[in-house]
Amino acid sequence: MRDVGDIYVSGIKRRFYIGCLTAIIGLPCLGGFFWFLLNSQGFEMEGMDALSPTSITIAAVILSILIGVAIPAVLSVFLIKRRADQFDAIFLPLGFTGSMYLLNGRQYHRVDGNTQISIYIFRGPTVEVRVTAPVNAEFRVLQEKSLPAAIGSSLKSHGIRSTEPELDSFVFYPADSGWLPHFIQNQNVARAINLLMSGGAEWAIFRRLELQPGELSLHLNRSREWKSFPISPSEVVTWIRQMTVLSDELQAEGLPKADLTVASDRLKTKQGLNVFVMVVILSILVALPLCVIVAFAISTRMVGNG
Repeated sequence: MRDVGDIYVSGIKRRFYIGCLTAIIGLPCLGGFFWFLLNSQGFEMEGMDALSPTSITIAAVILSILIGVAIPAVLSVFLIKRRADQFDAIFLPLGFTGSMYLLNGRQYHRVDGNTQISIYIFRGPTVEVRVTAPVNAEFRVLQEKSLPAAIGSSLKSHGIRSTEPELDSFVFYPADSGWLPHFIQNQNVARAINLLMSGGAEWAIFRRLELQPGELSLHLNRSREWKSFPISPSEVVTWIRQMTVLSDELQAEGLPKADLTVASDRLKTKQGLNVFVMVVILSILVALPLCVIVAFAISTRMVGNG
């Protein structure tokens, strides 16, 4: 399947890039470490005895650990800031407010009347576009030749195929939905689904359109590009416009009303996860250098007493 090949190729490219970057940073540090060891015998400072090989080794190892933490941290901050600026330049002019999400991602929110629009961009890469849809119903749309659809078929989870030309490359779930076959015959619905599932975002390997009670969401996962996944303002406008069309058509279908507090609870859950992940990662980044410094102080004291 092309999906599997794209994932494999993009993974190789990404690992090659990370390996080269690691070598560029790590080899000079490793060379400096061995040079220091080979040239440190009998090293003295005024007013101090010659440093023992043990203390030199401890200092060199701890220094290497600090460099190994500091350099990636600084590089990560730079990359996160640059990516945030790139996405802010796209979303802020469209009326969204933006903030950090899961440390290295971004989240954007906007309210249009009674419609809450949220966009999440995070590791994967993954882009999620979520729009309020006040109906109590569910469906899922997958690309017919995609890996998730193939897995569903192997598990005997058969979906609905549409006779509409715009929808002949997609499969719809659940198959036992009484209202879904009629709904996707609507020309406005067919056009909106086609644009969301096949228009723009050529980098996305997987696409999924999903309706949950109170919320409609578009998911774009994994990238064919090895280091970027370009998003244009026109694509964002298209996503929002077509998802709004679907939300309006769902309400016109006469489906039961949804309790919008359910969708609100999902938003709160994502925000809670965001805070939790940030606290954990920042705690590790602060605690690790402190532990190294304390270990260095204790080791130095033990060597001195010895």
